[in-house]
Amino acid sequence: MSSGSELILQELKRCGIRFVANLPDEWAGDLQEMIRKDPDITMIPVCREEEALAICAGIFLGGGRSALLIQSAGFFSAGNSIVSMTQKFQIPLFMMLSHVGTYEDDREYQVHKGLALEPVLEALRVPYYSILTKQDVPKLFLAHRYAYVASQPVAALLGMEVLTT
Repeated sequence: MSSGSELILQELKRCGIRFVANLPDEWAGDLQEMIRKDPDITMIPVCREEEALAICAGIFLGGGRSALLIQSAGFFSAGNSIVSMTQKFQIPLFMMLSHVGTYEDDREYQVHKGLALEPVLEALRVPYYSILTKQDVPKLFLAHRYAYVASQPVAALLGMEVLTT
């Protein structure tokens, strides 16, 4: 049986994604390593979330398809870029966020980030899909498609179970 990370990688390929901009993340480590080793997708490591957004926007403007892979806590750092770049200029942005601070996470310092994520996404008018189990992984295709149909950012919230099983 395939792991959650293997299924996610298959969905990225089904979406036609050829580039993934990311910051290192403990939960998504296996997925990041699989993407890095895959010959069909180029992994672009960055130092800050805003850099990843700009890279994904540039790839779109150049005719390519990309994904952003960051921890949900990093989404808060990128809020200004999301509003002032991708929303203002109607740039599709497919974001995969490891959803820290949920019931799956035993790190108390992440709890408030987990509680704030969905309300902040809603306040910024960013649609999101919860990808908690392997059965949810096909929703990645829908989230990616919606980003392009709506010409705006869309988030897929990746739970610990799907990333670590």
